[in-house]
Amino acid sequence: MGVPLCVSLFSLVLAWLIPGCNPNPYGLGQCAGSANLAIALVFGELGGVYVAILFGAFIAAPLVVASIVLQHWKRLHAMEIQIPATEFELVVAMGDLVLWSDASDGPMGHHPQFQAVLDALGARIELTPLVKAYFEDTARAGRGDVHVFELGNDSSAVLAIDAYSEPEDQLDLISLYIRCKRAESGAISELVWKFFNSCSVQAHASQQSICKRLGDAIDPAKFPRSVGSRGFMQSQIRHRVA
Repeated sequence: MGVPLCVSLFSLVLAWLIPGCNPNPYGLGQCAGSANLAIALVFGELGGVYVAILFGAFIAAPLVVASIVLQHWKRLHAMEIQIPATEFELVVAMGDLVLWSDASDGPMGHHPQFQAVLDALGARIELTPLVKAYFEDTARAGRGDVHVFELGNDSSAVLAIDAYSEPEDQLDLISLYIRCKRAESGAISELVWKFFNSCSVQAHASQQSICKRLGDAIDPAKFPRSVGSRGFMQSQIRHRVA
């Protein structure tokens, strides 16, 4: 009873909204002297409602269900164990590894952000002599070897510096490679990126699960190797750190 009553009342009201209509007070939604346009409009409105209901039942509802299933699937996969990215490759200026004194031409110690990385790795190494020798070599263009520092006995933590300098390089670029232990990857990652962001030259930086160039740099079987446009025979120099 409620639905027919609502339709009747809506038809009566709708007749007053039709432009040019003189509502017939004795007819249900009729204009005096014209067809029952209000009734037709009501049926049109109800038809649209039924179409919307059918659309929701057969199209929208399956899409909502599919969206819920997809979100659940994503959450399940997000909970899976991810392989940590423990290998870093930075291309920075050699001079960014150290601090420089205005009173002298030589380096005075490691850059604080770089020292923080070394401390987190447990690397008790001093790279200041290596940096000093690099800049004292005035014929370094087109030359430079790879220095590998093994931080422990299992090679799970490594630091390597590829000091090769292209003949046209005017920024003293080097490649710095770092491999850390999985358990320390989060903390060391934060420190590595802080160091990179503090460098005066930020040519390249990446963090990966497996860095091929790092693997090649620390693999003794890859050396000596020819690098650069002039075919410089690069050597690998290994340093064991207690």
